[in-house]
Amino acid sequence: MAALLHERLWIILFVVLFLRWVGAIRYPIYSQLSNDMIPSHVRATTISLLSILDSIFDLLVFTLLIVFAAKGVQSILIGAACIALMGSMLPIKEKGKRGIEGNKAFNH
Repeated sequence: MAALLHERLWIILFVVLFLRWVGAIRYPIYSQLSNDMIPSHVRATTISLLSILDSIFDLLVFTLLIVFAAKGVQSILIGAACIALMGSMLPIKEKGKRGIEGNKAFNH
């Protein structure tokens, strides 16, 4: 929406604020799910590794958006929308009961 109506600053501002609001709602849900799905004996290591991967993907995304930046604000917004769409389309596999509890051999 912001990419198509890029000449109106208030629309871009609304979209950015809306995405911040969605993020504020999504973060606690994500934290609860990650706490439920990651076994406690490897939780700190797993979350640290996920944080590193998140930073690497941030660098990749921002580097990709640099390509769009040469063409103006509208192309940056379209590029960001395409990246967000690709991220939304990634399949998430649900682990079975054993995956949630962790490996029984490590739970002493």
